[in-house]
Amino acid sequence: MPSRVFIIEQPEAAKNGWLPDLSSAQKYGTLIPIFTRSDRPALRPSTAITKAQRVLESFSPADHILWTGGDPCGLAIIMAVLGKRHEVISFLKWENYRDEMGNRNGTGYYAPIHLNLTEEQNHDD
Repeated sequence: MPSRVFIIEQPEAAKNGWLPDLSSAQKYGTLIPIFTRSDRPALRPSTAITKAQRVLESFSPADHILWTGGDPCGLAIIMAVLGKRHEVISFLKWENYRDEMGNRNGTGYYAPIHLNLTEEQNHDD
């Protein structure tokens, strides 16, 4: 199965027409939105959890999560749903004002980071 990029909340155009550029995220797989703005996870968490479980049922280690903004409760729900079934989750993180070679270019790109949810963390306090 090809990799997929699950977008936590489908971006909508701002009042000035701006939309985030997701083209660099597309190289990691097919873009699949989980929630729309009308889903409102903070106001309808039970419905949002059920939808997230259904959409993410076939989530695999090759897949990625992308948060472009929106309701932070959606992010929390996705982490709770995936955390029950996966030890490592790949997120696409926006690297601002750099290209993929690390050069400053005024644009940016999405890069994967892997969160290991079971690895004990060492904290240097």
